[in-house]
Amino acid sequence: MNKDGKKTDYFSQTSTRLLCFQDDQLFDDMGTGTDMERSPLIPASAWLLSLTITLVGFLLFYFHTVNNHQQSQRETVNAHAQRIVETLDRHFSLINLMLQHRTPGNTLCSTAINPSLDPILQRPEVIGIQMVDQAGYLRCENGSAVLPAIKANTPVQHYGLRFTGPRLIPNYDTPVLMLARTRLDGSELRVILHPDWLRNRLRNLTSQQGFVMLVDSDSGVPVIRNGQYSLPIQHQLFPLNSELVQETHFDNLRTHYLYALPLVTQPNLAIVISEDSEVLDQYPAIINLNWLVVLLVSFCSVLLLVLQVKRRLSDPARQLRSALRQRQFINAYQPLVHSRDFSLAGVEVLMRWRHPVDGIRCPDTFIPVAEETGLIRQMTIQQLHRVCQELAPILEQEPNFKVSINICPPIINDPETVCEIIQFKNKIPGMVLEITEHQMLEESETTAHSLKQFKDAGFQIAIDDFGTGYCGLSYLQQMPLDILKADRCFIAALGTDAVNADLLETIIQLARKLNLVLIAEGVEEPVQAFRLQSMGVEIQQGWYHGRPMSPQQIYGRWELNRRRISSKDYSGKVAPKSPVADHKGELPTA
Repeated sequence: MNKDGKKTDYFSQTSTRLLCFQDDQLFDDMGTGTDMERSPLIPASAWLLSLTITLVGFLLFYFHTVNNHQQSQRETVNAHAQRIVETLDRHFSLINLMLQHRTPGNTLCSTAINPSLDPILQRPEVIGIQMVDQAGYLRCENGSAVLPAIKANTPVQHYGLRFTGPRLIPNYDTPVLMLARTRLDGSELRVILHPDWLRNRLRNLTSQQGFVMLVDSDSGVPVIRNGQYSLPIQHQLFPLNSELVQETHFDNLRTHYLYALPLVTQPNLAIVISEDSEVLDQYPAIINLNWLVVLLVSFCSVLLLVLQVKRRLSDPARQLRSALRQRQFINAYQPLVHSRDFSLAGVEVLMRWRHPVDGIRCPDTFIPVAEETGLIRQMTIQQLHRVCQELAPILEQEPNFKVSINICPPIINDPETVCEIIQFKNKIPGMVLEITEHQMLEESETTAHSLKQFKDAGFQIAIDDFGTGYCGLSYLQQMPLDILKADRCFIAALGTDAVNADLLETIIQLARKLNLVLIAEGVEEPVQAFRLQSMGVEIQQGWYHGRPMSPQQIYGRWELNRRRISSKDYSGKVAPKSPVADHKGELPTA
């Protein structure tokens, strides 16, 4: 692509990729290329964003898992206590029911009763059953009379099931637990419970770090406990008459989670269970091979999603549409000078993209996409509006000032766009429309008709990069042409033995025969400028005469040129030094 996105040779492509300026200053843009050239296959930003999203998602999931784990641990502790309460209530209710069925007529002291057949004594938690009379004497035990009667405690004079213990009673060497019930005759039936049975039930549901105990609901005195017993320092637990959940500092200088629940059958008893908070709050070990696989799959999925979004956002057509809406395309003006005295004859309008991230982009990075998508039509219309605004001071004073605009097939073949461009003729009287020789060779019926419309409207038609195609003399005679622009490769060959040096003479003669104005592109050295002058080339263009400029710079150049001409500084016979040397603010571009 040449400086305006047109097809050309490698030398032209390399040298013209530098025609950019930013903030009214020209700059070297040799490193500018396409996004594919400047970016790796997967940008580092995509890796970083994907990794960040994946890690954030994993951490959120992890802490959610931890929270659920901790909540589950606490619920497990609560479930242990509830299961103990249900177990004890079930046993106590059954024993109470059996005692209720024992009437005064059913004496326990009858030798006719086989103790092995007694349903109460068949229960695993029961080690004995006793009857105490109204006077407090133990009369019988396990179906046999106690002779002589043994003085026991005074029976509690109220009905209902009662729990006592641990306590020493006759015939038992160690403290035991009892369930007692007073009968209508005032006597008392006692069921002796095995302490180890209840202790084992508690042990099976106790962790190594905490404790579980059966306590007196009013006083908090332990009946049976298992584990590392401790209680809160600051909070009073007893009396306890309802469910209690608490997490605080305990007297063992650790923080514990505690859950307490009274029994239904014996409200004077309660189960208290506690667990070390550090144990409950410890992070679950979820980092294993399976989770690493899940993490890797998640990262890849997020990476693909990020790349898809990034690709969508970086879609060239999408970017161009956004640039059009935000008016990011700007004009650069390269001078066209008369060979006779190097005075300013006009400008070629070049398009640049002031990208918000990449800075100034040259045409070869976006013109092909614009042509493929059809956006070049809107971009050209915007370009012409900018020309009218930016060059208005010059065009008002010099109507014949040449303003050369590059057009391409999507524009030429669109009748609506052709009509829009024709409307600018009144504002830009000296407009020249450039079309490449290659595009001319691809002429269609629509192209020929559009060029005739432009010609009839008063536009000048120029062939750009002439000499790189295969246009014959007869073909050129048929086209409505006014200007030939000799390709820069012929000017670069001046003063050498290259074949292109001789071909330039042929092009000059061809232009004269067809009565066409000849413009020499790519003039970069003084010797080239003087040689072209002596050869009779009318107009020159290139770095020696000026690089692409901002509107302010081109106006300053025109004003300087106007003052020199008015003061007759030029004799017109000898070519002076190019005025570009006197114009400040320009930096080398290519």
